[in-house]
Amino acid sequence: MKPALPVDDIRDEVLSHWAHRGCLVQSPPGSGKTTRLPLWLLEETRQEIVLLLPRRLPVKLAAHQLARQLGESVGQTVGISLRDDTRRSHQTRLTVTTYGAFLRRLTRDPDLTGVSTVILDEFHERQLDQDSCLTLLHSCTALFRPDLKLLVMSATLAMDTLHQRLALPKVASDGQLHPLTLHYRPVRHADWQSALLGVIEEARHQCDDHILVFLPGLRDIEAVNRRLPADCETFIVHSQVNNDDLIDQLRHSNAAVILSTNLAESSVTLPGVRCVVDLGRERYARVDPHTDLTELVTRRISKSSADQRAGRAAREGPGLCFRLWSETEQDALAPDQPAEITQADLKPLVLNLADWGLQREDAFWLTPPNPGRWKVALDQLHHWQAVDPTGTQLTDHGRTLIDAGLTPALAHLVSLAKDLEIISDALWFAALMSLEQPLPEPVLDTFLTQVNQGEARLTQEARRLARSLGVSLRGKAQPLPDELLIRALPQRLVRVDADATAQLASGRQLRRRDQGPKPGWYLLVHGQDQGNSILAHTLWPLTEQAIQLGLPETETVRYRPDLDRFESERRRGTFVLSTQPTRPNTAQKITAWGHCLAQTPIEQWPAPASLGIWLDRYTLVRHHLPDDWPEVPSADTLLQWAEPYLTALKKLSDLSTPEVLNAWLGYDRVRRINQLCPPRWMAPSGREVLLSYDASANRVTADLKLQEAFGLTESPTLIDGKLALTLNLQAPNGRTLASVTDLPHFWSRVYPDIRKEMRGRYNKHPWPADPMTALATQATNRQLAGQRPL
Repeated sequence: MKPALPVDDIRDEVLSHWAHRGCLVQSPPGSGKTTRLPLWLLEETRQEIVLLLPRRLPVKLAAHQLARQLGESVGQTVGISLRDDTRRSHQTRLTVTTYGAFLRRLTRDPDLTGVSTVILDEFHERQLDQDSCLTLLHSCTALFRPDLKLLVMSATLAMDTLHQRLALPKVASDGQLHPLTLHYRPVRHADWQSALLGVIEEARHQCDDHILVFLPGLRDIEAVNRRLPADCETFIVHSQVNNDDLIDQLRHSNAAVILSTNLAESSVTLPGVRCVVDLGRERYARVDPHTDLTELVTRRISKSSADQRAGRAAREGPGLCFRLWSETEQDALAPDQPAEITQADLKPLVLNLADWGLQREDAFWLTPPNPGRWKVALDQLHHWQAVDPTGTQLTDHGRTLIDAGLTPALAHLVSLAKDLEIISDALWFAALMSLEQPLPEPVLDTFLTQVNQGEARLTQEARRLARSLGVSLRGKAQPLPDELLIRALPQRLVRVDADATAQLASGRQLRRRDQGPKPGWYLLVHGQDQGNSILAHTLWPLTEQAIQLGLPETETVRYRPDLDRFESERRRGTFVLSTQPTRPNTAQKITAWGHCLAQTPIEQWPAPASLGIWLDRYTLVRHHLPDDWPEVPSADTLLQWAEPYLTALKKLSDLSTPEVLNAWLGYDRVRRINQLCPPRWMAPSGREVLLSYDASANRVTADLKLQEAFGLTESPTLIDGKLALTLNLQAPNGRTLASVTDLPHFWSRVYPDIRKEMRGRYNKHPWPADPMTALATQATNRQLAGQRPL
């Protein structure tokens, strides 16, 4: 008999929902979701079940644990499917894999032939691959497989949004495995290593079992490991360390200290762990979408991560957790970290959606991708001829990028090299870039020496890439042609000026810790994004001749709106070689203005005051009548309508953008919008009142004296009655007494109190008891008396 686990209490409920469409499963850390629930489903279906986990190590640990419960080895009923480690057979009905590997399978087989269920485990991590899988699975169920069942599992993720968006029922297990004792030990950041070692020593005295220590990265792990006592046995859990037999080693080991990144935060139970020491920090990669460079940032973990980590200690018995921060700091932690889709390189996602023919606007998003990052990714992929301009059609080259199993940039490089029959050389270079292992000068000679001498890490990575592509790797390498590097990696080109200023193609500044490189052209092989600048570690020299062939020189006239002048620019690609003021001819002037406008958001085009009014009016009409009115065009599109106006201008600031927008709309629509949202409104007093439009607040207001609204029994409306006009009713001194959208209510309930207060203060003005039958007026009582007939 298997020992009872908290998740067992929800078995019947999970299976009941699974029989229909699936469900969301929330259960505490260590309650048995990963190693129990898939086995329940094996008893219910003969079709394949796919279990998705975020990382390779949890995949292998989970597969071994599931197979062990069946009394089998991996490759029989339970299989593994990874790029370089696939263990499956004709018996396999439960496949454990990563989200990334499953994406590749999904693009090859959108129908998921033979699959009954996909389990998305540890979904709280919200990695890009996880959100991508959910997006494509949603499309799969809508288009191909309405019978496909989805189970989304997490210990800590708030399920409300998923419940609303996916319309799947929630199943929660609130059973606590074992009691957990929390201790808070705040440490100073400057001396965290010494403080951490002291807490580990305290934990070793209180705990006779394994101690799991969470640290941000490998360097931190190695630094702490060097300072631990000699009698302390240690294990390291990191993506760069082979841990396939970790569970067996822990089962047969004396009490040890396990040093881990957040890799051990969410995976199957590590046996013998009864104590957790948590530094409360994690390292994540923030990617520059232009260069693909990563900035490694250390940040505080979220509350959900803290709960996951602490829960590791109470999976097999009463547990102990030391948190190296205060309870006040705990209360201030964010509930969850932002989804990776908001700060990742989106080229893999653009490729996957293009493969499905999905528009970004039509896809299902739990968190929508950043539009700016999406555009950068789409532009790069289109420049590489991997997708069409809209990003909805994948080319043959785009298919190659998906199938390569590398980052899109390295896959692009290797694919171009394959066409030149130098793929082995490209694999060595790709391995160099992947490792982020800086090369000392001279860079070319050092690289070739490392290849020829079989440097361990470089060779291991090159062989891994070769296996993933199914190609052979030679033991020697030649430098890749400069022309190929320029063509494949234009975003990594660097120009160093005569004054030693180094700049990337995107305009970002580079710096070096040591003496800067000589003036010339380089390829940035290794670097670190540091926000304001990029710290260059390895610069690969390029010849001037190759640059001249790969980046032909161009000369254009540009308009500088900040200086209101024209400049002649000499460029190579996006690199500006020189600029100087110039007097353009008419054609050059119009072209320069057009280029400037095309790169400027429409709301920042000339005529800002009247333009803001136009945009507010149009936005309100579109909001209330979305099916009848098109979106405001992009700057590129509107430029076509602006060009006739540019020829008659002396200054760009004289352009009337509302006139251009009216030309785009056409006469009939302009007349209609003036009817729906007129510039002025006739008050009952006979005065034309200027209307003020505020699209952000969904409001249109008119300022008038309260007496001017007498006799108005119903609130006036705009846009075919869909939006009530807000009347700012004012006292004789101009102070607003009330902002009204419901006049009957105002006259009957609010006006009597205003009348009591105002008629004594402003007794020269009429304050009738029945305003709904009174005459609307701007006049005083004396003026009204003079107007009455004798």
